[in-house]
Amino acid sequence: MPEIRTSLTENVIRACVVSCYIIAGLLVCMATVAAQSADQAVQYAVVDYSEEEVVNYPAAFFQQYEPDTALNMVQQLPGFQIDEGDTSRGFGGSVGNILVNGRRPSAKQDRPSAILGRIPASIVDRIELIRGQIRGLDIQGYSVLANVILRENAPAAIRWDSSLRKHANVAPLRIAGSISLSDRWQAIDYSAGVSGFRTVFGDKGTENVFDGNGAITERRFDDSFVINHTADVYLSASTWLGGTLLNINTSLGFINRDSLITSHRIPEAISGTSRDELFGDDLTTWDFEVGVDAERSLSQDLVAKAIFLLYGRGQENENDHRITEMDGFQPLFRVANSKRDTTEAIARLEFDWTGWTHHAIQANFEVALNGL
Repeated sequence: MPEIRTSLTENVIRACVVSCYIIAGLLVCMATVAAQSADQAVQYAVVDYSEEEVVNYPAAFFQQYEPDTALNMVQQLPGFQIDEGDTSRGFGGSVGNILVNGRRPSAKQDRPSAILGRIPASIVDRIELIRGQIRGLDIQGYSVLANVILRENAPAAIRWDSSLRKHANVAPLRIAGSISLSDRWQAIDYSAGVSGFRTVFGDKGTENVFDGNGAITERRFDDSFVINHTADVYLSASTWLGGTLLNINTSLGFINRDSLITSHRIPEAISGTSRDELFGDDLTTWDFEVGVDAERSLSQDLVAKAIFLLYGRGQENENDHRITEMDGFQPLFRVANSKRDTTEAIARLEFDWTGWTHHAIQANFEVALNGL
């Protein structure tokens, strides 16, 4: 026995020593990789000393991450996190910390991450990390901005993806796909696309109802089924009309969700009656957004920008609850219908004056009309 204990102790010690060596080796490898990544970041990041607040990350810096979209690239910026803005009334308070070619998109419900997700990585020239007041940009109180600079005269870029996902439950099927095109037609740069998905899922389960004494009063066997359909279409375009830069952003979305829960309920009491309860829910939602802005330089230090944005959302919902007893008698059939329409129209005028070094003075005039 003493010899066995000694052998066992030695084996444990050897295992601990080997584990320490393995952990130490992993730590060394991780430190090496981190150092290489840091060196690479420093190698690619270029500080523009004419604008010390700007650090440029060319497209080559992001190749190691194999990005598909501008969103994948921005997500790899050192020390930067995307801020989507908020949903407050009006336009000024809803903007985030993302710029495209030095300008914020004239969109509110179409969030910055969604816009970046539709820009192919192949047409991104570089991304600027801006940490101060430059070029008269309206930084909106953010300490850092990401400015995605697109390539000029880039060839047409088509991006598509599709997926089929299967789950081991009641209705295991999810189909999704999207396709987008970014190109230039005559003097108009545009990007258009469509996406959608269909998902079906469900669950089965049992539930027991107890009284205050812990005795089962009813047994329930539930079966749920949900099917979702979603579709989105968008179009954005920009062009120069004389000395005025004109931008337009449009989006249209549709969602339909049908769900049904069937509950077979069996009372434990002899006098009770078994019954089926059905809970149905049919929800249909559509929304659209149109944003147009025009920007023009009035002088060397003064820029004017007009923004018009219209948003609408409609929603219809039908809920029903029915009870059917085993003899066919239906003691309850209830239906509730609701309809909700939401609109917002925004007109905004901005004047930016940059004649004061490292400062920007801006005057904004905005009118917002909301309807519900």
